Amino acid sequence: MSSKRNKWLAGLLCAGLVCGSLPLTTGPVQARPTAVNYGPWAPETMTVTPDSLKAKEAGQVQVQFDRNYSPAAGDQLLVEAFDGQGKRLDRESQAIDLADQAVYQALTLPVTPSAQAAKYVVRYQGAPGNQAKLSKEIKVTGGLADSRLEVKYANAKVAPGDTVAAPALALVDGAGNRQAVTDVTYTVTGAVVEDSLKEDGSFVVAGNAPLGSSIIVTATSQGLSATASFTVTRSNKTEGTVLQAKQTEGPAGKDNEVTFVLTQDGKALNLDWQPTVVRVEFLDEAKALGYAVDIKQVSQGGEGKLVLKSEVPADVKWRLVLSDNAGHRLVSGTADFSFTAAPAAEKERAVSLTIGSNNLVINGDQIQTMDTVPVVVNDRTYVPYRAVAQAFDAKVDYNHAGRTVTTSLAGQKVVMTIGQKAYTVNGEQKYMDVAPYVNQAGRTMVPVRFVAEALGFKVKPLYQANGATQGVAFSK
Repeated sequence: MSSKRNKWLAGLLCAGLVCGSLPLTTGPVQARPTAVNYGPWAPETMTVTPDSLKAKEAGQVQVQFDRNYSPAAGDQLLVEAFDGQGKRLDRESQAIDLADQAVYQALTLPVTPSAQAAKYVVRYQGAPGNQAKLSKEIKVTGGLADSRLEVKYANAKVAPGDTVAAPALALVDGAGNRQAVTDVTYTVTGAVVEDSLKEDGSFVVAGNAPLGSSIIVTATSQGLSATASFTVTRSNKTEGTVLQAKQTEGPAGKDNEVTFVLTQDGKALNLDWQPTVVRVEFLDEAKALGYAVDIKQVSQGGEGKLVLKSEVPADVKWRLVLSDNAGHRLVSGTADFSFTAAPAAEKERAVSLTIGSNNLVINGDQIQTMDTVPVVVNDRTYVPYRAVAQAFDAKVDYNHAGRTVTTSLAGQKVVMTIGQKAYTVNGEQKYMDVAPYVNQAGRTMVPVRFVAEALGFKVKPLYQANGATQGVAFSK
């Protein structure tokens, strides 16, 4: 309180509130001193809002003390920022002298939390001798505290003398979004070559590293940390192990069986141990999977079979990691595989023709004119084959020297020879009861049923009322 107010209260007391109550005696009066504390008074409560702030967005912190609080010189309000590891962020922290503030009103403090801030702590700190303890924690959301640092090395097993390549790093937020990480520091514990740990996280395993021992690398960035653990296993010769795959492409969304061969120094792989696990690894975070289906001969001859699959079209690099329960391990070189998009679904197609007519009807309304009419010979319908095959949307090639007609459509290949009843479908030999011929106009005439059915068309003869063949309808 001010000195004027103190004098005013003292005047009231002497005017009768206190002095008038003193007893009257004949002897000298001994006045009893009365100790009165008029302030300052420490706060009993402190209200702080809001409960949370958002990283990298401007906000306000409001602080309200109870009305009885009277600040003393030296009273402070501390607003301190901390990262996810509990480290104080000095640049975002501040101390406010409360003796200079109108504490009967709410104090409004503008703040903009950084991405590193995980929380703010608002704390009342009284002058020396003041025992009041008041504080409030404010959570910061949307910053690094809601994210995690991810560090991934290619393998979790290493051998003495191995050079371990730098890891892949990512900052992953609560929604699973990933972003690149910079300004990373690494520390390592375990049997590694002294000073071999590089700024990119690569290192060299000590040549005398005990089998079964662990090596732990810790990556730290922006107050976040992540660790990667390695187990030291037996050393195996992996340099120069070449992976050759007989299949290098296949459709996406399907299991693609791949036969592979492993070689070293140009010779088939031969190991003095039998792999019990052959793991398929995809590089560059390719979203594909693979698994071995036959590894019986992989240690003696390097041959085996596996399945590769991807739900989406992609070009990937992959390799094999061979291991057993005794700690042996071998990493192959890489191979390429292309997952191709599935071919577009074939459109339905309908073709019809009439004996003795030059017209072909395609899909019910498209008319195509032939220069030779279909005929019936020995109860078989012959057609001018190039025109009909093209109506099927097939490709036709004629070899004059070999007198062969080759038709290709949707992976099917049919080869007929003029004057011969034998023909092939995708290389498999079949037989007709009649043979193709060349008519007087020089057109190749073929028995259409055999070719149409080989190309996947359904064949439906059309008859006249007397039973004679009127025409043929084809559909697919």
